[in-house]
Amino acid sequence: MNLILDPWLPIRDTAGRTFSVAPIDLPNRSDIVELAAVRADFNGALAQFLIGLFQVVAPADSDDYEDVLVGRSAFPSTELRAWSKHFEFDNGGARVMQDLAVDVEPLDLASLLIDAPGGNTLKNNGDLFIKRQISMPMSLSVAAQALICLQINAPAGGTGYRTSLRGGGPVSYLWWPPSVADQPVPLWQKIWANVMPISGSARASVCLPWTAPCITSEGGRDALTTLSKLHGKLSEREKLLLCYFATPRRVRLDFVEDVTCSFTRERGPGVTSYRTQNLGANYLSQHFRHPLSPYYEFKGDFLPQHLTESGFTYLDWPASQRSHDGHRAPLIMEKAYRRSIERWLGARHQMATWAFGYKMDNMKCEDWHEAPVPALVGYPETVRADLLGSAQKLVDAAAAARKALSRALRRAWTDEGKKGETLVAESEFIAATTNPFFDTVEKFAPQLAATEAATAERNNLKAQWQRGLKHQAIRCFEAHAEAGDVRGESLKVMQRIAKAHRQLILDLNSEVPKAMGIDPSPQAAKKPRKVKEAA
Repeated sequence: MNLILDPWLPIRDTAGRTFSVAPIDLPNRSDIVELAAVRADFNGALAQFLIGLFQVVAPADSDDYEDVLVGRSAFPSTELRAWSKHFEFDNGGARVMQDLAVDVEPLDLASLLIDAPGGNTLKNNGDLFIKRQISMPMSLSVAAQALICLQINAPAGGTGYRTSLRGGGPVSYLWWPPSVADQPVPLWQKIWANVMPISGSARASVCLPWTAPCITSEGGRDALTTLSKLHGKLSEREKLLLCYFATPRRVRLDFVEDVTCSFTRERGPGVTSYRTQNLGANYLSQHFRHPLSPYYEFKGDFLPQHLTESGFTYLDWPASQRSHDGHRAPLIMEKAYRRSIERWLGARHQMATWAFGYKMDNMKCEDWHEAPVPALVGYPETVRADLLGSAQKLVDAAAAARKALSRALRRAWTDEGKKGETLVAESEFIAATTNPFFDTVEKFAPQLAATEAATAERNNLKAQWQRGLKHQAIRCFEAHAEAGDVRGESLKVMQRIAKAHRQLILDLNSEVPKAMGIDPSPQAAKKPRKVKEAA
């Protein structure tokens, strides 16, 4: 099976039908609009793999790139077809994302999945919620999806088992508009929107690791240094392609002629087991800037952002749209690469991006999150920067209110005020303030002029936002405070709740405006009076 020329890619068309196509045929099918893998995380991995394929043939000139995007020029299918010899999956001496030199005992294919229980979990019978599988044969298509997903997202896996180029379970933001000018956007166009025009040549032996002897990491060697010693300085195109095709895990699949796929129930050639070995290529995150990921500064380096328990919320939104203060937005969202996208999208305030990623706890996969995300499209760069700056102030205020809510609930629940899981209440608070947040950002847009009336309206919007945060934080507190031992309704417990409630109000009145750069009123800044303890 060839991953460029053969029909293995699961898709959905405008009529809702699902079937498989060859990636090379996507640009000729305007009716194909979405990926349709058997798992949501496979869809995310496939989108990135396809971006990598299209990036191989991306032009250096931004005008040439935009001509393909909007249909003025044909997609470079001939150039992509020329690379197909490097994308054999189940035959030949070089197989996509595999190391044929691995010769160890086979493992069950189920453990190829990111969320499969690990060795220690199985040994200790700890697979309570994510069950072990005795056998999980896969068709060639599903096996390819699973392998691509592992290499792109590889978590920590024990001594010498390397993580992905962005660490375990990275966050990705893609341009992914459902429609443009009231017409469904074809899948190929969504993929091309995430390709970047870039100069430089690309050598297969550098940017497609399976086409050369496997780079290993004994003695702490890192992949970029080793590649530079072997091939000289890498071009920017080669470094960019490694972001999509890096293979940190040494894997060899065991192919058979006839299986029934555990996922699709289709019968035919497939995979029943795989072999893996440690000390694969060590792609240090600080050596690359993946174009789909936001980064944060840590000890002088910029590292890829990862998800928290809350998943994708508006608290992360400004940082995903603009680089500032120790944060880097995804490269594809930056102004140098978004001009063509904005001209193509045209209208403002579209849910034009798709965010996804795993919530990981070291090597343990805890959850998968994905969400459509708005993008500020159609504004001049200075207006967009001002809007995102204002949005960040709103986010800072919400984060302060969320923190105050969490503290208050712990104070209400225990005498020490330190115990208790407040994630449910925090999630409710975020959900209740999400739509008001984006409504407020939208209302800020016409009020950015340096006039007295605009300034007054901005201050009014800030005051409304503060009142809304205070209201929702208090509502969530009241809904969750009476938990645990408060059911006994002793006088001491009720006093504890009342004291926590009063302190929450004072914290909200003080910390929320401070987070927005507004001095809290003297009344709000007063210290709470001491509440007498029960006799």
